[in-house]
Amino acid sequence: MHKFIFSFLILSVSLLSANVELKAQVTAPKIVVVNGGRFEFSPPFADFVTVGVYDRTTRTYRLIDTINDQSVQDVITFGKGSTYVTYVLSQTTLTAYNLNTGQMIAQRTGLLGGSKLGFVDQDNFSNLIVTRGYGTPAGDPYVLILNQNNLNTVASITGISDECSHVVTRGTKAFVSVPGTFMSTTGNIAVIDLLTNRLEQEIQLGTKGKGIERIFYKEDAIVSVNNGGYQSPKGSLSVLSLDPQTPRVDTTFSFPIASAAGIIGNTLYARLTRADGIGSFDLSQGSLQDSLLIKRSFAIARVDSINQSIILTDANYSTPGKARIYNIQGLALDSFNVGVSPEAIAVAYYNAATTSLSAKLVNSAKLLVYPNPVNEILYVKYSQAQNEFRLVGYKLYNNLGQVVLVVEPNSATSQVSVQHLPSGTYYLKSDHAAGAQRVVIQH
Repeated sequence: MHKFIFSFLILSVSLLSANVELKAQVTAPKIVVVNGGRFEFSPPFADFVTVGVYDRTTRTYRLIDTINDQSVQDVITFGKGSTYVTYVLSQTTLTAYNLNTGQMIAQRTGLLGGSKLGFVDQDNFSNLIVTRGYGTPAGDPYVLILNQNNLNTVASITGISDECSHVVTRGTKAFVSVPGTFMSTTGNIAVIDLLTNRLEQEIQLGTKGKGIERIFYKEDAIVSVNNGGYQSPKGSLSVLSLDPQTPRVDTTFSFPIASAAGIIGNTLYARLTRADGIGSFDLSQGSLQDSLLIKRSFAIARVDSINQSIILTDANYSTPGKARIYNIQGLALDSFNVGVSPEAIAVAYYNAATTSLSAKLVNSAKLLVYPNPVNEILYVKYSQAQNEFRLVGYKLYNNLGQVVLVVEPNSATSQVSVQHLPSGTYYLKSDHAAGAQRVVIQH
């Protein structure tokens, strides 16, 4: 094991996982594994995508469905209160399942070019973001917003320059990596306004962003993992400052990275280009912490922040594989048999807090704000004055989707001082009210 110090980079930050913001009462009792099946060169195809779920408590793995499609693109999950679902994106099909029962909820076929999945609001399960890459029909949008229940298109995001990959959302913004085709020599990050469902801007990373893969969010920046493109011997990591006026790349540094498994705390776990396995990178010190934490060939790896572990899968694309669980020190903890070509993993996080009251009231209640435009004091109340709402907080976001003010009211109507905030357009949002209210501050 070796340690290489990059002293010119200091990132004293705490990074969140791209897939979920962890909170109290959150557990990770299940692992969803999607298998692509045997590699077949031409039709008629005889082997298809299968979806399996591993229960950590009983240590049992069971298949819940076979999807009559080829190859696996992505899988994500959501669990809160009575809602516990997973979404599987295969070559041309998107399928939703109830993880409590294993039953299919909805399915959409003919979705060409599907790449990766995300939630518009990862905390409250509101609609899906589907990015599209290779195979997207000419002229079609590279990002779609879909209804989380029936998978119908809610909005198409037009104007993005090229094929897209991973997505992360924060506040009212979605950030999408734009690697382009495998021959592209540059990479971008598209910023989408989720209130208007429009492309806000596409930030060009230039050659520094070549092969941009997974992206992660921290309080005031996006960290992108750039694998350097097809067969590149060395990748890089870019830190994009989300300055309200001029978003820019603050730091890019070379790093022997091929793909990211995820982040726990300040440690990035990733496949290294010069070693067959998982290495770890200390973001707070700017150093390669361990050049080979886990020495094993694998198809895909993901971190589990709740259980402080790393999950990876074996695959030879012709016979059933195995999923393996390691702790963050690289010690093997568990393993279980899966299907052929297990190429997508999702840790099924679950928040036991009930959402039944919110689900009933969120569609009928709205935030009322006045005066608007406002100079010094903004008054905020709910359109319905049920006692349940009186102690529910809300947040004020700026145009970049950053939280600039958090309010925890002690009555149904609140007085909020905004005189310290710069003039501009903001958005007020609550988990317990429909939509977001546009607020204009004028001094």
